[in-house]
Amino acid sequence: MAQQIRPLEVMVSSRIETTIASGSKLATVRQRIAAALMATPSPVTPLFRVWLSEDEGAGGQDETAWNACMAAAARCDILLVLYNGEAGWLRGGTGICHAEYLAGVARNPAKVRVIRVEGDIWNRTKNAFDRLVASPDSKFFSDLATANAIRGTGRTADEIVEKSVHAIWTAVTDLVVLPNQVVDGQRLIGGCPDSDQCGRRRL
Repeated sequence: MAQQIRPLEVMVSSRIETTIASGSKLATVRQRIAAALMATPSPVTPLFRVWLSEDEGAGGQDETAWNACMAAAARCDILLVLYNGEAGWLRGGTGICHAEYLAGVARNPAKVRVIRVEGDIWNRTKNAFDRLVASPDSKFFSDLATANAIRGTGRTADEIVEKSVHAIWTAVTDLVVLPNQVVDGQRLIGGCPDSDQCGRRRL
């Protein structure tokens, strides 16, 4: 019997009800990204499992939701951050979106992909950052700028979905080790022995 392969878990981190420049809500963009990934043709069905807080009972603003999101950000194979300039609702002075990003980076920086959502909110945050205005939004902006973490930019829903799907596929190629592939100067016979150790999955 063929060995069952676990789908790659993708978490989408972003604001939800915020409206982007094209008039769509980020909630709609998130669902479109999930649908595009779930529709990916593959001999493995499904290839992706997409974790959205609003679909997982973690769409609130309480400790239970916070803990669920932190666990998902650490656990997921790929963390997609749609960054519109907002850090999100706060706990201990840190926004939820910022905290999810940090949790993903702490587990494995290679799995994190950030797409910048252009618009008035991002512009205001950048202006505040440039003027050294301290805020949770500026802290998130600073961390992303320091890490040079942004992998693409979109303004409309179509652009954001396209850039997001592309970013996820680049993450897949970065995270997968093929048999006998050389990684960091060492040949991995048979692929990565432990995804938690090397941050890559074995095929």
